[in-house]
Amino acid sequence: MAAAGLNPYLLEMANIREQCSWVHHDKDKATDKAIELIGLSVAKARYDRSLKPIRVPVTRRALVIGGGVAGIQAALDIADSGYEVVLVERDPSIGGKMAGLSETFPTLDCSQCILTPRMVEAGQHPRIRLYTYSEVEGVDGFIGNFKVTIRQKARYVDMTKCTGCGECSKVCPLKRNPSEFDYGMGMRPAIYMPFPQSRAGPAGDR
Repeated sequence: MAAAGLNPYLLEMANIREQCSWVHHDKDKATDKAIELIGLSVAKARYDRSLKPIRVPVTRRALVIGGGVAGIQAALDIADSGYEVVLVERDPSIGGKMAGLSETFPTLDCSQCILTPRMVEAGQHPRIRLYTYSEVEGVDGFIGNFKVTIRQKARYVDMTKCTGCGECSKVCPLKRNPSEFDYGMGMRPAIYMPFPQSRAGPAGDR
């Protein structure tokens, strides 16, 4: 239609091949359906209006939800391409399920040997902003101009003073909390690091 000098937004297609003749064996009923499909398209075309494409500014920043190995790699690939990335993880640390594995299929390589360098790189990358212990609560807007609401959970830890030394865990009096990292089979103190190689600091139970 554009090549013929017409507005392409005035096009309506009655698909009587894939949605009619190719999927029905009764020719008479298929013909009746084809007539109805054509009538519907003609009726819709009466209300079509000529449209013009518009240009809108695009925020060149990406949001990656989930800090598992796939989310970490996606964030690194986007950031290395020159774009800012916001990486949101609901747990206190990035790493995901892979952090709890001892070996990976099919090579049986150490999962931490693969994962830890990527975790460190994501945590130190100048174009990646980490939001751990956070969840996406709402997404508004449209393509290229989304507005995302992120809720950060209370850590009960002053991250500006924390050095990650682990001394607080050693002296914590409450040490009988089921460990999420061990799927409840082990115990952890109320203030804890999710696992030894975790990135983004400790979390505490109120």
